Amino acid sequence: MNNHKSKVWPIIAGIIFVLAVLATAGLFIKVAGLNMLPMKYVGLAILAVVILFLIIFVCFFLVPAKAKKVVKYVIRTMAVLLTLSLVMVDIVGIQMVNKFEETMDNLVDDEDQEVKVEEFVIGVYVLVDDKAETLDDVKRYDIGYSLSYDRNNTKKAIGLIENELDRDLELEEYRDIFEMVDDVLAKEKDAFILSTAYFDIMEEQEGYADILDKVKCVHECVVTSETQVAEREEKPFDITQDPFVIYVSGHDTNYIASRANSDVNILAVVNPATKQVLLVNTPRDFYVPISVSEDGALDKLTHCGAYGVECSMNTLSNFYDVDIKYYAQLNFVGFQRLVDALGGITVYSEKEFYSTNEGIYFQKGANEVNGEQALAFVRERKQFGGGDRARGNHQMAVIKGMIEKMSSGSLLLKYNEILDCMGGYFRFNVAQEELAAVVKMQLNDMATWNVQSYAVTGIGESNTCYSMPNLKTYVMVPDEDTVTHAQTLINMVLDGETIEAEDLVVPKED
Repeated sequence: MNNHKSKVWPIIAGIIFVLAVLATAGLFIKVAGLNMLPMKYVGLAILAVVILFLIIFVCFFLVPAKAKKVVKYVIRTMAVLLTLSLVMVDIVGIQMVNKFEETMDNLVDDEDQEVKVEEFVIGVYVLVDDKAETLDDVKRYDIGYSLSYDRNNTKKAIGLIENELDRDLELEEYRDIFEMVDDVLAKEKDAFILSTAYFDIMEEQEGYADILDKVKCVHECVVTSETQVAEREEKPFDITQDPFVIYVSGHDTNYIASRANSDVNILAVVNPATKQVLLVNTPRDFYVPISVSEDGALDKLTHCGAYGVECSMNTLSNFYDVDIKYYAQLNFVGFQRLVDALGGITVYSEKEFYSTNEGIYFQKGANEVNGEQALAFVRERKQFGGGDRARGNHQMAVIKGMIEKMSSGSLLLKYNEILDCMGGYFRFNVAQEELAAVVKMQLNDMATWNVQSYAVTGIGESNTCYSMPNLKTYVMVPDEDTVTHAQTLINMVLDGETIEAEDLVVPKED
């Protein structure tokens, strides 16, 4: 009987050992495919695993035959438990890598595609107390529409709606969407057709802040638009060595919309060779030439988001005369969750205050904040005379805190939590291999980054905009001195110069 057991054990042990080797090899292959870990860490991991397998091998197969049965039993049991634990770690590790790859596929916009496909949501709206609930209910309604906003997609949507109803709609074209909406509110028109993106613009106008409480959508039509991506001659670029600019766009929504007003408009100028980051905040109401206009018409920067993130990027690129290579979009819900996933961050406040809505206390100087506190910090403007200027400074302070926390190694330590919070709340066009190269670089040198912030300013006035040509609204006319100084600072970082606090002060004219 004992002889039988002695023959069976090597077979069982051999199977367990081979399974453990295969599982560990699978994990190493998956991790190697990410190309995120520096070789020194990979080498240490391989050495540790080799030593561990040698120990397991000895416990399985090289226990002296003369050893007592109890000793053999204990050693082999411990080896089996150790091996099974290792296999479980391998399985969990492979699942984590798969999760990362899946998350990245959802977050990263494919910049290598030949045809770019965008989706636009066009809605049919009636008064909130109207009896209509479906598209079929409004087929005989007198409906307003405007081709002054999103002409092509609105025409496509009307065509799709008429095809679905198999009849022509009773339509009246308006030059101005406010006049169109007013007619519905006054019950002079039954319904209107409008892109959902323009409600952000409408809500800013006096008297329309609660427009979505007064109307309801009975039908949404998703229109796709295909654009041939022009081939660009890309210069050799190494994200771990060459400077670049990221446009950071933030939305106060519960989702990431391809077209929505941008409440946060920050350029992050990054020079990985000098470990320098310059954050340049441009107020949401800045009165700038919008890139979608053929004649350089002026509009509020925040309205650019209604035409897509590319419009915001191109507008800022033209305004500062700088090439913006990447963008990162986030909403405030995702921002809050990310701060919590990092275990909180440190932000610096210019003064002591209580947030207006939440009553959260912030002391002058350093504050350790969680996600809810960080969100209250970036939203606050009523407690500061600078209004949106102060809010922009707070946004940059929070981004600085996040960079400092991530560069300390928290990005790797909080891996699972960070991935969980990103789905549906973030979108960017940094390629996965580029992101991997940056993480690998940071893990390799664990360098401290020099993060500086600068905000352009202006003077408020009332004026018409490209997006609202018939109505005046609040805008901020740029202070050219601050804009020129921002351009100077941007070029300093791109040229490899180090920015210090004293460089942020606008030089006085002699």
